[in-house]
Amino acid sequence: DADWAELGNDFMQRMGLANHQYIIIRHSGTESKKEQAHLHILANRVSLSGELYRDNWIGKKATEAANAIAKERNFVQSQDIGKANKAEIKEAMDDVLKKMQGFDLTKFKEELGRRGFKVREARASTGKLNGYYVTARSGTEYKASEIGKGYTLAHIERTQSKLKYNSMNISHGNKLTPGSGSFHR
Repeated sequence: DADWAELGNDFMQRMGLANHQYIIIRHSGTESKKEQAHLHILANRVSLSGELYRDNWIGKKATEAANAIAKERNFVQSQDIGKANKAEIKEAMDDVLKKMQGFDLTKFKEELGRRGFKVREARASTGKLNGYYVTARSGTEYKASEIGKGYTLAHIERTQSKLKYNSMNISHGNKLTPGSGSFHR
């Protein structure tokens, strides 16, 4: 707990809030993300000397401070976690798409579900399907476009065709020579 207090105090110092009243609460994660312990900090905008803290760009400042602390302490940074989550989702999506005969969102959702991912449809108030979200095993949800443009509803069938074509050529040992327009074995 002393390490967590030091971490919170370091953050407050970098934010220019060390001379303010604040309380640090250690949160051991959520039900789906128990391993992601973190801190919540409640701070008074008025300093002990009566000066008002300017909170312009506070989100950007907080992100920079947290990333600097994470880097110095060799913690995994949030953007690295996001990249790993997206890569894991992309790999699972590619595998599912390669094995499917044509694209069917219901079957796609079921197959990703078997692999530990959750798919949530995004619908307009009219009921029209606008897109979908995929929840990583860690519990973080991403829009399909965040995984890649090719995974949006408008492009997923083309992505599926490319994946099937590439896996077919790899499995048969075929190689397309640039400019020749023909396969070589």
